[in-house]
Amino acid sequence: MSGDAAREYEAARSGAAVADLPRAVLAVTGPLRQKFLHGILSNEVAGRAAGQGSLSALLDARGRVLALMRVLVQKPAIFVLDEA
Repeated sequence: MSGDAAREYEAARSGAAVADLPRAVLAVTGPLRQKFLHGILSNEVAGRAAGQGSLSALLDARGRVLALMRVLVQKPAIFVLDEA
């Protein structure tokens, strides 16, 4: 970063930009990972194939939203990213 906000903004709009955003990532592994997440998230996880993902909400036992997150299904694990 050069400290020149106008120049940095123009560079981001006309080309590419990198931003360091704090994120939490949780890798869920094991043979029952899809079933487990399907039981606590608002969107279907059990039927998703590797490479698919969705936005979802983490729910408590009463169905209240605790957090919003993105779920990405991969072969070795399912990755859950916070949407902060």
